[in-house]
Amino acid sequence: MNPNEQPVMDIQPRKQMFEAPNLPPQTPPEPTPLQEPPVVGPKKSKRGMVIVVIICVVLVLAAIGAAGYFYLSSKTTTLPQTLDVSEPVDDGRVDVSDVDALSAEVDDAVKNLNDSADFGPNDLSDSTIGL
Repeated sequence: MNPNEQPVMDIQPRKQMFEAPNLPPQTPPEPTPLQEPPVVGPKKSKRGMVIVVIICVVLVLAAIGAAGYFYLSSKTTTLPQTLDVSEPVDDGRVDVSDVDALSAEVDDAVKNLNDSADFGPNDLSDSTIGL
C-alpha cells in the first residue's frame, strides 16, 4: 500500500441503499398443464345420513333393552311352592290357655333368678376374660 493512497471504502450512498439491486430479469415460470380435479362422487344427501343415525340409535336402544331383559330375568328367583291349606293340621295346635300357662312359667323363672349364683364380682374382670 502506498501512503499516498487512501483506503477504499465499500459504502454505498443512502440513495442506492434503498433502491432495488440490479438483478437479472426473472423469467416467468413455465405454465404447468392443468390437472383434472379429483373425482368426487355424487353428493350425499343429508336425508341418507339422518336415516343412518336413526338406525344406529334404534340398534343401540335394542341392545340396551335386551341386556336389561336378560339381567332382570337372571335376577328373578323362583317363588316357593304355596302350601295346600285345604288339609287341616291337628298336630301341635296351641290354645290360649297353653300360651297363658307358658307365660306364667317364664315370669316365675325370671322372678326367681339367683343373681349370686351367676357370676362372682371377680369373675368378670379384665384379666379373667383375657383382656
